[in-house]
Amino acid sequence: MAPANNTTEDFIRIALASTTSTMDDARRQAAIHPCGAVRADYQSAGRGRLAGRSWSSETGQGLSCTVWMSRDRFGSSAGQGGAPPPLAAGLALRRALLRWAAGEGRHFPSGLSIKWPNDLLCGDRKLAGILCEGAGQALLLGFGVNLAQRSFGGGYASAPCSVLLECGAAPDSGELLELLLAELARPRAESPSWLDEINGALAWKGRDVRFCPGLGAGPSVQGILNGIDASGAIVILVDGAELAYVSGELRLGSY
Repeated sequence: MAPANNTTEDFIRIALASTTSTMDDARRQAAIHPCGAVRADYQSAGRGRLAGRSWSSETGQGLSCTVWMSRDRFGSSAGQGGAPPPLAAGLALRRALLRWAAGEGRHFPSGLSIKWPNDLLCGDRKLAGILCEGAGQALLLGFGVNLAQRSFGGGYASAPCSVLLECGAAPDSGELLELLLAELARPRAESPSWLDEINGALAWKGRDVRFCPGLGAGPSVQGILNGIDASGAIVILVDGAELAYVSGELRLGSY
């Protein structure tokens, strides 16, 4: 029997003024509740996908949250017809942001694209990052979204932007979280339709890229970003051959 679908009412909500990491908070809560979300106005030790990467945001200026739910209910297996977790989470966040913009009569002038495997970009600037981890039978989906920042300091690995700078307005973090939960709770059809959606929204498709396989520390390859295949791997055209990679660091251009 297929697992029952989540509804937004199934998710418990925990709102914190500050915490070290919503991912760590969610990991503890996942042992108690089947699904939910932890949101914090400020987190002091938010982390990224690769070692040494972090996510920081001024208090109340962004959405810092982690959503947890069972792997079965998320429908995360590519073999079951669903997108792999980082890509599915990226699609859900993108839909939530576009839904907010449409409701406000706003749009993203620079576009809103998904950078494989776990970022959202406006043009070539980073708007959001996603971190996926496991906790037993639970899947933890961490989201960091720049919402109301008017400026950014230096020291970022990728040039950042915010919804406010891009759209002229921004949702508050609680509003965006509710839109995101609605997308994550939506029933997932056993079809490859996610693949068309993500390839249509894929950042840098058709452009020159440099890719460092694995943890991003080894030799890199240069080529043309061709798209995403049905397993969720990135496909790069190198000297006329299509090469697929399941993990690594993607950068624009040949530098």
